[in-house]
Formats: sequence, structure tokens, C-alpha cells
Amino acid sequence: MLFYLSSLNNTTIINWDFSMHYRDKIPFGGYALNELLQTSWFDDYRHSYQSMYEWTPQWDEDLLVISSYFTIDKDEIEKLEEILAEGHNVLLAAHFFDPTLREKLNFTSTGENALNIDSLGVLPVEADLKNPKANERFISDNRVIGEYFTSYDTAHTEVLLSHKNGPLAIKMTADSIEGSLVLCSAPLLFSNYSLVMEDNNKLASGLLSHLTGTKLHWTEFYQVGRMESQSSLRYIMKEPALRNAFFATLFALLLLMIFDAKRKQRPIPVIEPLKNTTLEFVRVIGSLYYQKGDHRDLALKKFLYLQDYLKRYYYINFEQEEKLMEKIAAKTGVKQNRVEAIFDQYRYFLKVRQIDIEELRIFTERIEEFYKHKDDGPGQHIPK
Repeated sequence: MLFYLSSLNNTTIINWDFSMHYRDKIPFGGYALNELLQTSWFDDYRHSYQSMYEWTPQWDEDLLVISSYFTIDKDEIEKLEEILAEGHNVLLAAHFFDPTLREKLNFTSTGENALNIDSLGVLPVEADLKNPKANERFISDNRVIGEYFTSYDTAHTEVLLSHKNGPLAIKMTADSIEGSLVLCSAPLLFSNYSLVMEDNNKLASGLLSHLTGTKLHWTEFYQVGRMESQSSLRYIMKEPALRNAFFATLFALLLLMIFDAKRKQRPIPVIEPLKNTTLEFVRVIGSLYYQKGDHRDLALKKFLYLQDYLKRYYYINFEQEEKLMEKIAAKTGVKQNRVEAIFDQYRYFLKVRQIDIEELRIFTERIEEFYKHKDDGPGQHIPK
């Protein structure tokens, strides 16, 4: 929590470490170079942490290595020679090259405040890019220009970039190999800091143009090791906004745990009221009758229910059939012709063994109409 609060008040401190990692946006990171390579090679560009032993070059694929201290053993030098012999081009950019490689390729270089960045002032240094555009000049400073080459095989070497002290980039070829090897003693020329400075993106593009293959492979093995951690937490801690959000979330979880640790009241059980299952029962019975298809039996039961209703609420005695229709009409207020239609249809049902669904529907509608119009006529004031 204290770390989080203190980080909010801290001013941004620029990180001048040599990284050249393809995701780092610090001055000496490789984010801008990665964007440049993706634009130039599109889908034919890939990035990895493989050594030369692990790398299996595809057809017409070149190799890019950017490192501060480029170390290589004799076996890897033999692998490098095989890669060049197969026609692949390789660009090695480093402040310091391994002595074994220097001896093998017969070149020397010297360090000159390569990583000294104490001075914040810009010291212009003229650099002449001779390929592909002769006499084109670029401006850099003492943070980027460091080591330079002092000797090399002039018969098989072409100077690509130089300043007043000596060559910064050379291209070495041999009669026995098809590919070419480009050595650059100023790897920071490919950094974010250099690429955003005036037209230095053309400088980097000019050096990369000597990788003539249609595919490009950039390996960071010789800078960060065999495999860099790719955990989500590492990326979160690297980004200030994500780091602050991460600590804020931890603080919120801590508060939740503190308040949630208090003794809780036992939950009060919810007693639900008893459900009215009458409607459900009716639906079940109706479904059974519908599946059975006995429409006559259902119609007779509807009439029996109507008959029971008239007995209980209107005291109709069905055993005295004299003027029965008139009594029902007088007591219920329903027109007599409606009552007679129900009873006539009921007597018809008693005579037959089966009825269709249309007859059941008409009978049901007549009974529903009876319930709807009861006590609506002149008979509503007749005493029961």
C-alpha cells in the first residue's frame, strides 16, 4: 500500500538501460525497430530467443542480431559460416564483439565511451551512409555512436557507415560463400532514441536493406538469453498504468478481507408460502382428457358441475322437471332459450356414445356464456 501511494507521487524517471527488447518503449528499447520490421517484411518477419544452433533458416531468410556484448563460441562460428555459405545474410550489431569472432574474421574494433550516457548534451557526429544513398548524412550523438572498427580485410569488406573516427558498419563477403555478413559497432542506431531522431529511420533502413532475403528472423538470444519470462505479472509491473491498477486491486481485496472477517449473522431461512395447486391440477386433468380424446365424458362432467352449481347456489330441484327451464331462467337471470340449448345438447350427449371436439367446444362456450350472463336479467331479484 505504501509503495502504491509513493509511486503516485513519483516523477517519471527515464530508464537509459541498454535493452533493445522488441516490446520496450524506453529510449534504448527496440519497440520502434520492431514496428519498422513488421512494416518492411509484413508476415515474413518473426522474432524469437533462439541461438544460431536452434535456428533453422527458411528459404531466403536472413538473420538479425542486436546485442551489447556479442559472445560466440567456435561451434557457433562454424554454424554462422554454414548459414552464410547457404546464401543467407546476417547483420550483427554490438558494442563489443567476441575475440574469437574478431580473430576468425580478421577485424578489430575499439571501445570509446560506448555506454557512457552521463552527459545529457547532444554532441553532433557526422555519419556518412554510403549504401544505398551515397553522401547522405545523418546526425547522431555520443549516446549512440560508440565503438568503431579500426582494421578489417579491405579486399572483401565494404564500408557502409562511418564517422570522423572510423567505420561504424561494414559488409564482409567472401568468394567461397553466397551470403554476406554486416557488422555494426553502434547497435543503438536501431534503438527507439535513434530512430525518432530526424531522418535516422532511413539510416536503419539503409543498413537493413543489405538483408536482401524475403524473410527476416530477429533473435534476442545474444542479448537477453535463451528465453525471457513472458508472465503476465512481469508485463503488468513494467507498465505504470497497469502496475497502479494492480496495486489498487490488491488494496481493495485487502479491505474486503478485513470487513468480511467480521462475525456474520446466521442466515434466516426463507419460508415460501404454500402454492395454490388448483390451477395446476386443472391443467393436468385437462391434459389427460385431451390425450384420451373422450370428449363426451368431459362434456357430461361439465354438465354435472353446472347442475351441482345450480343446486347449491340457486336451490334448483332437478327431480321436479315441471317448468324446470323457466325456474332456472327466472332465478339465474339467463334467458330461457340459452338454458334450453344447454339441456337439449346434454340430452343429445346421453343418447350417443361419442362426440367430436367441435361439439364439445360449442357445449363449453354455452356453459361459459351461462356463467357470464347469470344474474344479469330480470330474474336477479327473484328470491331463491
